[in-house]
Amino acid sequence: MDMFGIYRILVVVLITLSVEAELDLGSINCTATASDCPSNNTCRAYCKDYCGRNDINIWGTGIYPYFSALCKSAAHDLRISFGNTSERIISFKKVENRDVFYGSNRMRINSGSYTFAPANISSYRFFSPYISESILDIASVHWKHLYGEEEDHVQECITTTKYPNIKFNTYSKKNYSSKLVAIETIIGDVTLTKAKWTEQKNLPSAKTKLNAGFQCIPNNYTLSIITSLAFRKDAHFFPSKQTLTVNLNETVALSMLENDPHEEHTTVWKKDSRRLKYIIPQSVSHDSITLSNVEVGYSGIYSLEYKDYDITKRGYVRLIVRACPKGKYGTFCDKNCSQCMNGGICHDIQGNCICPPGFNGPTCENACAPGFFGQKCNMKCTLGSEVGNQACKGALICLPDPYGCSCAAGFYGIFCDKICQPGTYGAGCSETRNCHCIDGKNCNPFSGVCDGECKSNWYGKHCDETPINISEISFESISPFAVNLTWEESSQSSRTVKYYVITFQQIGWIHLCNFSFDETLNQKNTTETCIVLDDLEPYAIYKINVSAMMLISSKDEYFKNNTRSGIVLKTSAAIPPPPMYFHAYLKTAFSLYLVWASPFPPGGLLDYYKISYVDEKNNSFTDIIISNTMEQCSNQSSVLCYVMRNLLPNQRYEIQLMAFNKNVSRGSEAVSITVETTPTDPINDFKVSIVNRHNSEVTIQILPGNEYIEIYSAFLIVVNEVDSKHLHHNLSYFIHSESSCSRIPSETNTYIAAKIFRIPESGMQLIVGNNSCLNGYYNQPLKNGKKYRIGIIALAEFCQEKLYSAILFTNETVSINFVQASHSEPLSISLGFLLPLIIIISIMVVLLYLKKFKKMKASIMKKRFISKKDSESDFAVCNEALNEMDIIETESICEDLSNPIPVKELSEFVKHNVKNNKIKKEFASLPRGQIYPCSAAKMNNNKFKNRYGNILPYDHSRVYLNTEDESSYIHANFIDGYKKSNKYIATQGPMSNTISDFWLMIWNEKVTKIIMITNLVENGKCKCEKYWTDEEASYDNLKLSLRNVQYFADFVIRTFSISKSHKNREIKQFHFTSWPDHGIPLNTTPFINFLKKMHAYNSDCNAPIIVHCSAGIGRTGAVILFENSLEMGIHEDYVDLLGHLCNMRKQRMNIVENYDQYVFVYHALVEALCVENTCIVSRDFLGEYPNLIIPDGVSGTTITEKQFQVIVKHFYFIY
Repeated sequence: MDMFGIYRILVVVLITLSVEAELDLGSINCTATASDCPSNNTCRAYCKDYCGRNDINIWGTGIYPYFSALCKSAAHDLRISFGNTSERIISFKKVENRDVFYGSNRMRINSGSYTFAPANISSYRFFSPYISESILDIASVHWKHLYGEEEDHVQECITTTKYPNIKFNTYSKKNYSSKLVAIETIIGDVTLTKAKWTEQKNLPSAKTKLNAGFQCIPNNYTLSIITSLAFRKDAHFFPSKQTLTVNLNETVALSMLENDPHEEHTTVWKKDSRRLKYIIPQSVSHDSITLSNVEVGYSGIYSLEYKDYDITKRGYVRLIVRACPKGKYGTFCDKNCSQCMNGGICHDIQGNCICPPGFNGPTCENACAPGFFGQKCNMKCTLGSEVGNQACKGALICLPDPYGCSCAAGFYGIFCDKICQPGTYGAGCSETRNCHCIDGKNCNPFSGVCDGECKSNWYGKHCDETPINISEISFESISPFAVNLTWEESSQSSRTVKYYVITFQQIGWIHLCNFSFDETLNQKNTTETCIVLDDLEPYAIYKINVSAMMLISSKDEYFKNNTRSGIVLKTSAAIPPPPMYFHAYLKTAFSLYLVWASPFPPGGLLDYYKISYVDEKNNSFTDIIISNTMEQCSNQSSVLCYVMRNLLPNQRYEIQLMAFNKNVSRGSEAVSITVETTPTDPINDFKVSIVNRHNSEVTIQILPGNEYIEIYSAFLIVVNEVDSKHLHHNLSYFIHSESSCSRIPSETNTYIAAKIFRIPESGMQLIVGNNSCLNGYYNQPLKNGKKYRIGIIALAEFCQEKLYSAILFTNETVSINFVQASHSEPLSISLGFLLPLIIIISIMVVLLYLKKFKKMKASIMKKRFISKKDSESDFAVCNEALNEMDIIETESICEDLSNPIPVKELSEFVKHNVKNNKIKKEFASLPRGQIYPCSAAKMNNNKFKNRYGNILPYDHSRVYLNTEDESSYIHANFIDGYKKSNKYIATQGPMSNTISDFWLMIWNEKVTKIIMITNLVENGKCKCEKYWTDEEASYDNLKLSLRNVQYFADFVIRTFSISKSHKNREIKQFHFTSWPDHGIPLNTTPFINFLKKMHAYNSDCNAPIIVHCSAGIGRTGAVILFENSLEMGIHEDYVDLLGHLCNMRKQRMNIVENYDQYVFVYHALVEALCVENTCIVSRDFLGEYPNLIIPDGVSGTTITEKQFQVIVKHFYFIY
């Protein structure tokens, strides 16, 4: 059993005994000793006075003779604090007799050394807890710590401002005087206290105890006292390191280098200026000693000198012995230390890592910037002659024990003035590491990391970890979502396995051929040889690899067995998610036509669906099993249909739908709908009547009679000769007998005259027999002398099947009887030919004139918005291409939502209709909420990419990321512009986890303009992550750098350079900063000037423009709506905000979020389209101003007065 094991057993025994018998000695004074404590008892006492006086004697360290003063010994052993009266209770017990007691200087309290050899005397040790104070963020920076004869040296003590006052003192006998030089704040909350040390002029005798320790002492903080070393730079001996820290019971060698050899003299080692009388070295040489089984009492400042020869040139080294064995800390050394990195040392009392200068973090894992140090990396060197990376050159930096002193990070040598050699780094260059950096570069001497990337197949911050594949991997399925992996330990037993890396990636679905999936390469680390992988997709295929991450220390060590092999596994089937979009597509009196989308991904092989419904009237329950007809290899969510027949009219049904996978007993969560059958078939409520007849034409009126008109996709107008023997009963024959308008129709009694796709709720009129073609059917003239019935058939499309209603005829028949014109009137023939010709020519002349006028007007309007200074704008370049494009047809959801307003009437329209709430009602008529599927946004692996859970991008218009190794999902939608598809991308403000995706989207879509309408933080809340840096940054394989920033009153323009694979692009970000936290801007002018500046940037017209705020709907929508309406106003002299916004809402949910934003766009358009540009460049103002105040020769009004009248007329809305 080792010494530490024996020690722990002793502690346990003593604790047990102390529980059984503890004697309370009450309050004791400073001279009390342990003589009053019986041998078999643990005694406790309260130290009532301050006992640090020099006239009170103690001996030993850790273990004290019975006659050593109790309270002062407890303070020396760090069991009580004289600055904190609540920590003065001590617990102690007599232990084995011993003959040697090692004295030491601990936290300003000196104990003596004593020997009683060959006799042993009674001794005791303390078992009460150590003092509980925290370690301050404090450091000592010593300049000229090696000084010349009669030279001063300066010691700085650096703390934060909340810490107490600092005092300076010497470690032992004073042969120095100190002078406080300055107290100043150097950066933020960091305070520097500076003292100058001056050696006394009268040199001491050979027996004088010289001092080489200089202390920073924070008031009432015992554990934060710092001891620094300083001595003559012409000393005979120099230590290899100023401080050595070792653990209890270890062996240590103290060595010196001869700086000025004098071989004729013997050498003498001393501890704290005393000969090594009590400490017996294991070995002694001319310039080194070896100490074994060290105790805390071995701690001190050791010196080496030539005997009887110039003792002022001694060399010094400080030894610190931790009170616990390696890796342990605490009162009984029974707690495990953290693994301190980069040269950090575990505090033997508190257990935290004391990080070397230049590193911080709980385990010293983080590197500070060169020249900085401290727990927050906010301390820096101030007195050195160098700056930047070299600021700490020549400084000796000391920290609280047990760290001691070292050079700053990046420097080594007795003068701390040498840069670390290749392969070394950190404080005093004490750490070694062979970084496998790309291009053969060495580790950074300050941080020990590669400044660039690692070599291929090397990983970690320091590029010193390489994976070795584990080939024998076994797995066991726990559930459809989790597997348990196990493997054997790495066969590379001679290497250090730092941890195991498990990478797993979905490579496909079992039931899907080519459908996309989350291809993210996931990683988990463990130190064990097993792990559970959860959050897997059911019924999916995964590739899994396990590698042992080896810590390689030598440059030559490299393993070729580094190819990633791994295993492929398939997860089992699970309960499917519920079917999607379940609804009744078509309702009739006796049938319900149900539609749903299959659950996707189904998590297995879909087997069947179960429809359950309740007839409320009869209280009956029915189950229907529907086999799944979807092929095993399907790449999308299939639409399925089912017709519930033989139902009762005007009856309510509760219907549930569930999905079932093969080999899975339970079905999905049920989705429910409540549906009522119609009282009668909807077509029966239509009314078709004859309202007019003229020659071979008959005008009919069609009135839809109920709310179910939306179920029909088209209507067919049927014409039947009444006097024919029978009605043609084969509907399919004449429904599909479409006839071309260029040929004579075939003879038939019954035919389709026209096809209508929509009948307004207010009804419509249609002329039958007008010799035209309407949607594929020939509306032939009715025959003279014939009698007709005219009817209507409704068409509904369901599950790729066309369903036709019965024919609903007019209640009356119509007879065609008219007198045909004579062919013997040449004058009427001439007039009939010439008159239409004259009319056509006149119309053409008028149209040509209007077209020319319109182009002139558009040019004038355009100049209003884009000033002469902005003539380089790409706005004009784009217009040619835009004029050639057609407006995209909108869907029926917004067909009736349109309100075109002439530009000349716009100002009055806004003025009156804001007051009477007509514009508010107009905004309220727009579709709101989710009107299209957002299935991609709702997938589990995409939810975290959405800033707000209730604002999601539609599937049909969302932007796809074109990448092979990441999800294709990003929260963004394409929005059409004026006569240009996908002109804009509306997106949310990037989050921290979507910044890379945001820049990838910019690269993929070749974006050159970003419009940002939010500040990063508003009203104390984060609205958008800062997705750019002030210096060069990398996002995956994209490199981004900020090239230029221009600041304006209301906005900022940033210019970025983005590159990939040696291809470079320029990106402009236009950041509007004056949109308030709540509401809208106070006026529209800054907003318009901002967009003018954006248009002035000449870029690729075909690339979409990214617009974002925080959620990507409110302010974002206002920008796009304004841009679209402005272009329409310039080119057509009309604006139609209602129509534009309705189309935009079909592409992105709730875009233009509220009424205030909507009316703000109206006001901005009034300024942009109705008010001329009155901007004057500031440098031209003095020259222009006299012209502005000269009265007009006709009206006598100045230009400024006219402009004021415009303001009064149009700017009534200024808030």
